[in-house]
Amino acid sequence: MENGKTTNDELAVMVKVGFDGVSEQFHGLANSMSEQFREVNMRLDKLESGQEDIKLRLDNTAHRFEVVVPRSFNFAPIINQ
Repeated sequence: MENGKTTNDELAVMVKVGFDGVSEQFHGLANSMSEQFREVNMRLDKLESGQEDIKLRLDNTAHRFEVVVPRSFNFAPIINQ
């Protein structure tokens, strides 16, 4: 810098240093977001797996509670009350 004036080359270096700093910040942010998305995806996978397990258990439970009425059962006393 001569006589208080900044040359184009000096300005270019200043701009480059500024952009390099921003680039590093975005790179760090992108890495952080990627890690957070991985964690969220793992949690969703666990929830989906748990939901499938619950559905399977409910399907098995519903069959256990089916009422089987023998053909010889007489409903007449109940209906005529």
